[in-house]
Amino acid sequence: MVTNYIISLISADIRRSHINKEFSSKNIKFEFFDAFQPLGKENIIENILPQLNKNTVLTVGEKGCLISHLLLWQKCIDEDMPYISILSNNF
Repeated sequence: MVTNYIISLISADIRRSHINKEFSSKNIKFEFFDAFQPLGKENIIENILPQLNKNTVLTVGEKGCLISHLLLWQKCIDEDMPYISILSNNF
């Protein structure tokens, strides 16, 4: 079975509530995955993806989104999940 993950800021209460309502109304099971928030975590970014700190094209939010996806894929590998579905809560 495929697990549906929603990448979402832990502080995004309104978005999370909306997602909960919409997915529940359609009987779609899902789990929230807390988005990585890069502000003040440059040392973590340096360890995960050193070239990302030097990138001036991506916004801080875009960098956080990228790292969130990478961390979720790492979870997939660590837990030996053959498939996952990844959605972001910007809908």
